[in-house]
Amino acid sequence: MKELRMSGNDIRENLAAAGCDRKFIECFAVVMEKKELSEQLELLTGHRVRLLKELHEIQIKIDRLDYLIFKLKK
Repeated sequence: MKELRMSGNDIRENLAAAGCDRKFIECFAVVMEKKELSEQLELLTGHRVRLLKELHEIQIKIDRLDYLIFKLKK
């Protein structure tokens, strides 16, 4: 596996932009310093799964609103 070739600030900014909280970012930085690539991937994948779950929950809400809009226009 490859090591991330970004500065620590770039990685922190990217994680923050991806919705990671300060605690997650600090944890990731510790793991990155130890060069534990598999643990880095595990952390990132876990956050991705949480974001995808949120996306699905929001999609259900949008679908329900679309249904109401459809019924009102009918």
